[in-house]
Amino acid sequence: MTDVQIDWPLVVKIVTGVMPIAIAAIVAWVAIQQWITARDKLALDLFDRRFEAWKALDTAFDGYLADLSKSYDDGVLDPEPGFDSMNFVRAESHTRFLFGEDFREKLGELTTHLFHLREGPADGSMYIPMRRHAVRLRWELEDIAERYMMLKSIGVARPRKPLVDLFMKFTSPAEGPPTD
Repeated sequence: MTDVQIDWPLVVKIVTGVMPIAIAAIVAWVAIQQWITARDKLALDLFDRRFEAWKALDTAFDGYLADLSKSYDDGVLDPEPGFDSMNFVRAESHTRFLFGEDFREKLGELTTHLFHLREGPADGSMYIPMRRHAVRLRWELEDIAERYMMLKSIGVARPRKPLVDLFMKFTSPAEGPPTD
């Protein structure tokens, strides 16, 4: 047998040259993971804010319609915006910066329609059809809001990365032929 001579100074040079690169790669990987986590947290926080704004808008919409129904039932239509009207306006203003242009346009259409509903004929002849239209607009608005609140649309549900797939391929147990 021959003795293998190891050139230890060369090994030390190689290790000292490779170690900083390995440490830099690990640090870069950790930084990327932190960036992804921060982005996901931001997206989920945005979801929470959108959901709260939607709940407030939906509650105010229901209160506004209930207030209008009561006014028409009593036969006295109050031309001044009541408490529920102001809640709707406040909730509407909170959603302006949380959703996109399509949501703002549909919300503007709904808001205009609701105020026309309040200013409708005093005899209430158009109240039922106008109320149905308002509810239909609200459903359309809910469909738009739902698209903004889906986790896929805010970037949380991402497909697995090819690097992860490659890692899983080499770290999973090898599949061989079945043994009986």
